[in-house]
Amino acid sequence: MKTKVSPYVFAGLNDASKLRIQSDLGPLVTPEQILDIIGKNCNVTVSDILSRTRIREIVEARQMFCYVVREKFGYPLSRIGRMVNRDHATAIHSIKAHKDRCDVIKEYRNLTTKVFRDIDEFYSS
Repeated sequence: MKTKVSPYVFAGLNDASKLRIQSDLGPLVTPEQILDIIGKNCNVTVSDILSRTRIREIVEARQMFCYVVREKFGYPLSRIGRMVNRDHATAIHSIKAHKDRCDVIKEYRNLTTKVFRDIDEFYSS
């Protein structure tokens, strides 16, 4: 007998798909390497990005990290939040703030493009 799943209940991922996601992303680039690339481009340290500080340059780098790991690698929001020592709501806000800033500030959009290029180059090597 097949069980019905209510449309209001999130069934989640099965174990096989979780392993596939991790194995597809794992060997290519790690979140730590992405943090390092963003830190170098934004002139901040990885420990600054992961800290609780609200200095604008550091917050922008943190938001860029949240955007990159979500858009390029498809990490779940809860995991992104844990990576930066925050919750999923902060990850949602960070991604939205990053998109808004890219829409308005050309230099920031160019910086984001450069980060994506650096990550792609990291893939190649």
